[in-house]
Amino acid sequence: MTADQPVVDYLQTLRDLDPDPAAISALRAVKPRRRRLRNALTLSLVIVAGSSALAAATGVLSRNPDPIPPARVVHSSVPAEVTAVLSVFDRPQDRSAEARIALTALRSPFVVDAGSIRAVGDTAYVAFARTDLDALPPKLRQHEPPGGTQGVYVVARDGVGDGPFPLADIERGTAWGIKELPAGGRRFTAVVPDGVARVELRLESGTRTTHAVQANVVLAPVDAEGLDGWSWLDADGRTLRSF
Repeated sequence: MTADQPVVDYLQTLRDLDPDPAAISALRAVKPRRRRLRNALTLSLVIVAGSSALAAATGVLSRNPDPIPPARVVHSSVPAEVTAVLSVFDRPQDRSAEARIALTALRSPFVVDAGSIRAVGDTAYVAFARTDLDALPPKLRQHEPPGGTQGVYVVARDGVGDGPFPLADIERGTAWGIKELPAGGRRFTAVVPDGVARVELRLESGTRTTHAVQANVVLAPVDAEGLDGWSWLDADGRTLRSF
């Protein structure tokens, strides 16, 4: 066995590399006086092939151009004070692969509680997420609240997500956001407490639109001018709060 045999064998086993057998044979047959050139070529192949394999595994070259990794899925529990306000977490857990894939829209340093994943009809998913303090540099960690930032994350099935929204923001009506959509247009996303059946959006264009709440979540299109204000309505259409 030659000194470079292990390297050649490693090249043959790389997942994303399909080496030409003739090229491998040529590497084995290189004479000692060309050892330096051979080693340099072998090292280059290892670097290129290894980088390609890593990129394919993490989706950097294909589906996910974002170098920040997705939020990790962990096994923890939703705080009781959250479940007391949001009955969506009383629903059965969604264990589907589709839900896990959709939640990759949330990025590190957040982690997602696997047991908290719920479907919102056929339009979105919610999950409870929190900051992974161990993944934060010390300079950033010192600005986090005790236990880290935590709240409800919402992601539509088109992959556009918003949050996590802390419970305090949900209760005071500031748990909302507006995001651009891949196909064009913009979407209003909000999380509201139990008891809110509908919301009224007051758009800057002067238009008022009413939208149903589903599992504590509101997803609604908004015009290019944005939001001027919104209100919570009960099941009879009475205004509970305006913001």
